[in-house]
Amino acid sequence: MQQQPQSKANLVIDEIIRWSSGHTHFLTEDFQWHKMVRDIQPLKSERRFEWDGVMGLLYTYVMRFDEAEACLRNSLRLNYDAVTVFNLFHSTLFAGRYGRAQELFIEHGHPNKGSFSKLVPLAMECGAFETLVAYFSEAKKMNLEVPDVQGLTSSTVRLLTGANLSEKDVARHLEAAGAVLMKHRIRPLAKRILAGDENRASLLSVLFHVPGTPDEVFDLNVELAQMEDEMGIPKHISFDVAFVAGKNADIDDSDILGSTPEATS
Repeated sequence: MQQQPQSKANLVIDEIIRWSSGHTHFLTEDFQWHKMVRDIQPLKSERRFEWDGVMGLLYTYVMRFDEAEACLRNSLRLNYDAVTVFNLFHSTLFAGRYGRAQELFIEHGHPNKGSFSKLVPLAMECGAFETLVAYFSEAKKMNLEVPDVQGLTSSTVRLLTGANLSEKDVARHLEAAGAVLMKHRIRPLAKRILAGDENRASLLSVLFHVPGTPDEVFDLNVELAQMEDEMGIPKHISFDVAFVAGKNADIDDSDILGSTPEATS
């Protein structure tokens, strides 16, 4: 079977991946960015949903998050598909808008929407653990295959419930970290650690990997503590957010960008 040529949109997405991968910071509207904008321009009149989808990604990487969201939502309005939902979710996480990301998961992540399994890692990233547990139950009723994280998710919910913390409380903590990262143009890259065994967890830690020397990372954690105070976020023994030193190699955008779907005619 003869291989079909790749669409203009997906060619530009491949270029975005090469341009952005390995960078710990958000990028600038440089020559390469403007070239990709020009390359995708014909699709604005020919295949508007593809143009919106790609521009949403391009806006995301230069921190034009409101424009990114508007483009990705319009792409969904014109042509609803799981890939664009995924990219909208990622753009929202990149913006440090964890509460809004939880709302997106409630809206688009239900198993009957078709994106549930793909969105599970992102739902965990924004702390939507209670919603995940509820949706896992729905997915079982529908006999859907789901990622093997149900035990971990249930244990996390038990921990947070026992500590009188909701998923919205988790989002506010994460947004404090996001505000610090946005100030320094650092892209969010988080790892979750659940201390204790699966049946009796004692601490959930969310560690954001950031570039810099030990002193610079320490200063970021001081800024985080100050931001939490400004936002009125109390410290808690069962949940912690912190910055730790990371590496450029931790970031590979081929893992987090979805290609646009080919239009059906």
